[in-house]
Amino acid sequence: IKSDAVPYDPFCSKELIAKQIYFESKHINVLYNIHPILPGHSLLVPKRHVENIGELSEEEWKDILKALDKVLPVLLKLYSKGSSSYNLSFNVGPYSGRVISHLHMHIVPRWKNDQFSKDANALYAGLYKDIYEKDATKENITAEIERLRKIFKYKPAGAKA
Repeated sequence: IKSDAVPYDPFCSKELIAKQIYFESKHINVLYNIHPILPGHSLLVPKRHVENIGELSEEEWKDILKALDKVLPVLLKLYSKGSSSYNLSFNVGPYSGRVISHLHMHIVPRWKNDQFSKDANALYAGLYKDIYEKDATKENITAEIERLRKIFKYKPAGAKA
């Protein structure tokens, strides 16, 4: 059945953003992935709804780089077990495996002998499976979001000081 209805976009949902955000800049929200494939798996999401890279303004691109410059070193320190390895990826277009049409970048800290070290393709398959699910309980994810909020001194809008 074909539907012309606009699909639900969680990254345009203030409620979802409020639950997962730990860093914010002028044009970008950084969220902890609620289905992380490895610890620290985060999503860099433009605040403005865009579906592909070509729609980003020059100012948004600059803000993406600034956000990465702030967030990535902390994620590596916390999660990569001394490694400087990580994956950055955008899934763009309907055949890329993208599930949510709102453009977002995956930031995945990596380390020697992580569960994907022998088969890099399994990492991308993991984006759509709950490989890390045993440790990715709702409580653990919430605790990681709160930990990162403290590190980045992020206070959600409307939060009491």
